[in-house]
Amino acid sequence: MNKKEIFQVYELILRLAVLFRSRCAVCHKRCITGKYFTIHHIKYVPGEKTHKDFSNRLDYYKYLFPIVSENPKRFALVCNKDHGVVTKLARYKKPIRKRLFKLSNQSANN
Repeated sequence: MNKKEIFQVYELILRLAVLFRSRCAVCHKRCITGKYFTIHHIKYVPGEKTHKDFSNRLDYYKYLFPIVSENPKRFALVCNKDHGVVTKLARYKKPIRKRLFKLSNQSANN
């Protein structure tokens, strides 16, 4: 993607960010430019396209924009750093996530 298209992606993210108080759902970092942020699916709908169905991020966000606008409760604004963590954790089953959380809390308290 060229710079113009990248800035168009940031603009779409900024416009959607307003639906989420312009803050990361995890760390509450403020989304000012749209850079370093993404829209996270809380719930996927069968038959709906995902980012893998698109060759570039701009086309994906153009597709996603009206879907998020209509039903923001299915999504969250997340900074890229936290999105990576959320996505990885979601791959684990609930009992393992609980053990990971417990272990991380024990490590953080030392």
